[in-house]
Amino acid sequence: MKVLLLAPCRGGALTPASRRTLGAARKLGPVSLLPVGEGWQQAGAAARHLAGIAAVLLPEPTTGEALPPEELAALVTTLAHSFSHILAPDTTLGQEVMARAAAICDRGAISGVTAILAADTFQRPAHAGRAWVTLRAREWPLFLTVRQTAFPEETPDPSGEEAPIIALGPVPRLGLSRRLELTPRHQEGRPPLEAASVVVGGGGGFIAGGNLEPVEALANCLGGTVAVTRAVVEAGLAPGDWQVGQTGRVIAPRLYVALGISGSFQHLAGIKEAGRIAAINHDPGAPILSAADWGLVADMYRAIPELIALLQVAADQGEVREANSCQERANASSEVASPSACREKAASTTSVRDASSAADDSPRAIT
Repeated sequence: MKVLLLAPCRGGALTPASRRTLGAARKLGPVSLLPVGEGWQQAGAAARHLAGIAAVLLPEPTTGEALPPEELAALVTTLAHSFSHILAPDTTLGQEVMARAAAICDRGAISGVTAILAADTFQRPAHAGRAWVTLRAREWPLFLTVRQTAFPEETPDPSGEEAPIIALGPVPRLGLSRRLELTPRHQEGRPPLEAASVVVGGGGGFIAGGNLEPVEALANCLGGTVAVTRAVVEAGLAPGDWQVGQTGRVIAPRLYVALGISGSFQHLAGIKEAGRIAAINHDPGAPILSAADWGLVADMYRAIPELIALLQVAADQGEVREANSCQERANASSEVASPSACREKAASTTSVRDASSAADDSPRAIT
């Protein structure tokens, strides 16, 4: 088995999604890396030190711009006959290139792979993560996109041998599309959403206020990145690139803080891989509280400034610790309550509970 990995780059380095997809590709066989995007030549040279890389394929540059999906798909199809598997991250670019290349080669494509059971058998989620589908392919080569949250990120192996660089010819320019404007997908001054270890999400609870200032303030305090729900995007408060959920991005931060998010299953599908989930919501019956490790029932516009003040005091005193100390801070400042007690609290009353005690909460109306 030989594997071709289409690896998007940013700033002369492989993206976190590419490094995680490499972790999946290594399970199938020796990997030939095809870096694409911003700074692909530098990224390809640096990737020679990654474990599992058998070769780095570098196309001859024709312009200073990144290649559009249709030209990347044409390049992949010229290489496909030499490989049993062609993989890409399950991103917008990866999905578009793999779909085009598979169609040109008259093959099917499997998207959103989360587990590799055999060389021809894969698993992926369905119904917003409520079910799992096992798929077996019958024709080669196989075109796959890999969900980045399902595999570990590969790091350089200084003790390993450098993979050779194989120069490819120039990529034929099809001229079917051209870039009009480049808009950065990540938030200025914050980590990219897919790579952030801390993400603060804002939901429909902020639509009436007309802005996400409390969400951004807490994200700045925690050194995290802002995410939103579909309702916030539709209200015009944030761009679609910030959306997390079934129809947005799937993320896996160490800590996800949900503010004013009811917790529809579409949104939960995008955060289920988070290490820890903390939630603040004025509604004690919000489904997000059942999914969270820590839940705070409170008025967000009162609770968030108080939380920021506590974090700033802790930082000034050198007492900022790992995310798992959030429970200790919450317990020190609020009352622990059972699910039934939470339901009896008024929206202005602050209470904290461990979400593991809320498993009996049934889902309610969502926004």
